[in-house]
Amino acid sequence: VTTTAAQLNVTKKTLKIVGSLNATNINFGDFITINGSLYDANGKLMNISNIGTLTGTITNSTAGTSSSVTLNYNEKTGTYTLADTANDLVAGTYYITLTGTSVNYALTGSSVMVLTVNKVATSIKGNDTITTTVGNLGSEDATFIELVSNTTTGNEDVSGSWTVIVKDAAGTPLESITVDDGATATIKNTQITKITSNGVYSIDVTFTPTNENYVPSTTTVNLIVKNSNVITVNETIKDFVIGTTGNTTYIKVTSPSVEN
Repeated sequence: VTTTAAQLNVTKKTLKIVGSLNATNINFGDFITINGSLYDANGKLMNISNIGTLTGTITNSTAGTSSSVTLNYNEKTGTYTLADTANDLVAGTYYITLTGTSVNYALTGSSVMVLTVNKVATSIKGNDTITTTVGNLGSEDATFIELVSNTTTGNEDVSGSWTVIVKDAAGTPLESITVDDGATATIKNTQITKITSNGVYSIDVTFTPTNENYVPSTTTVNLIVKNSNVITVNETIKDFVIGTTGNTTYIKVTSPSVEN
């Protein structure tokens, strides 16, 4: 009996990694889900769980920096998934690829997926138009205008700096008002000191978020200032006994009309 040794070569089967994103355009702060599937040369989905994990590489196209995430096998879908990546990707464009290694399979990396993370617009909630008098400005330390920053995603906790300029009807700046940094701004009566006559004025407000992933915003508060209505007593008040009838005491007062 003659025995001949035979050599059996088993080559790795080539599989293609196909990646997908649940969205390709998101806002800063949103989550993104990355999926990876394995297909053979005939385009058949291969539900293979013993490969281990797939690696996703996320590269910022501007900075050139990269970070890696791990995709785990999902038995229900037969795919590899990373649900809810960290939501701290700064605004910009990202290139995402999936790779993997296996003992029995030759894995071909995925095509490049492009993800765009947009800056979030902000807005300022506050008064549109305020009507007041000259005497009310600068005379009382009370809240006059209250402003709150907001975003298109409903976030009212975005902090930043405020620029407040008081202007006359011609648009000429009269004064700048200092406001503390934060998500809200409060302007008091006593801070408006350069308006000394009636007329139409405006208060231009700019909010600049500390976080560069939010877009600055502006608003204008229209201010209509009227003269104070002064009541003048023209005669000396005479004695008047409460409860009596037929008293002929009169008080003569005048009140000029207020000009706008």
